[in-house]
Amino acid sequence: MDESTRIEVKNLEEPWYKCPDMPDFPDRSYGGVAGWMPAPTESILVCGGKSMDDNVDSDKCFLLHGNGSVIQLDFRMLRKRRLAAGFMVSHNKMFITGGLNIDRVENTTEFVNVNDTTAGPQYGPYLPMSVDRHCFIRLNDTIGFLIGGRGNLNGTWFYDIDKEQWSTGPQLSIGRELHVCNWIVDSTNVSIVQMVVFASAGRLGLGPDNNYWLFTTELLTMAAFEGDHLWTSGPDIPIGLAMATTVVTLDRKMAIIVGGNTGEALSHFLYTFHCANLNCQWGLLSQELDIARQGPIAVLTDSTAFCQQEHVSNAGQNDEEPVGICPFNANITRETNGKKLDWLLVSISFMAC
Repeated sequence: MDESTRIEVKNLEEPWYKCPDMPDFPDRSYGGVAGWMPAPTESILVCGGKSMDDNVDSDKCFLLHGNGSVIQLDFRMLRKRRLAAGFMVSHNKMFITGGLNIDRVENTTEFVNVNDTTAGPQYGPYLPMSVDRHCFIRLNDTIGFLIGGRGNLNGTWFYDIDKEQWSTGPQLSIGRELHVCNWIVDSTNVSIVQMVVFASAGRLGLGPDNNYWLFTTELLTMAAFEGDHLWTSGPDIPIGLAMATTVVTLDRKMAIIVGGNTGEALSHFLYTFHCANLNCQWGLLSQELDIARQGPIAVLTDSTAFCQQEHVSNAGQNDEEPVGICPFNANITRETNGKKLDWLLVSISFMAC
């Protein structure tokens, strides 16, 4: 089995349960963009990346279903894109920005629509600059946030989803590429929803020969995405990483960093990041990836489709105790290092290809 095509599914709510193995992904690739399509589709949309089989940047899109079937869509993106970034703007439409197209860094964007009646790609607004190796996250229903990347190292940009317009954001203190970013909520501030955007790790991005891996973290704390905000220093990540991927729990109280390249080896660790009373900390999950990966696709899903219940009789266990089940509880509380974490997720699917 080619390790780069293997799909891993991890149930982090009940880590002792083993999810059934998935079939291999049909294309050896890295640096693609993925998004979760909820019910009724309950599938993962995967587009772009670099195909190692063809040794070219890809314009292909796939749908991965919970039963393990993978379907290549009958259309292709308008541009080949590796190390692009994007997010779902609706349950069946993904917005993809920038990326590397063979030897050209793109300043284009496109919407990939999987709707049955209007399936296909269409161009979106131009980016303010050509960029790849960047982060692009959705802050709320109307605002996206682009952070760093080659061609935009210190820059950040807000994107108005309804108006399809870009506006400048606060500059990073340190320019970054191939970094991780996302946003979480402070887990103990009940008087106001305090949102903490973080950008961490990555590379310094000084040129093609740059091998300086970053440990630093920058934080942007805000109650609303308005007014003047400045990045501040946060805790260093335990190890310098580039080409990792971030997912966030459904209650947005914890981010999980998946895989990456340390400069010396690929990572199989799952680092965590959370904040309480604006005191942010890194942690490490007991679970690990089976295969160390860089440039993985990681997707969080609350669907049981990717981890069906299966009964396994184990010695020393009650025969009625299920193993491999993804329990569908709407509100589960766990204690982690003395801190109460209100998990709303049922299972987390990690896919790397």
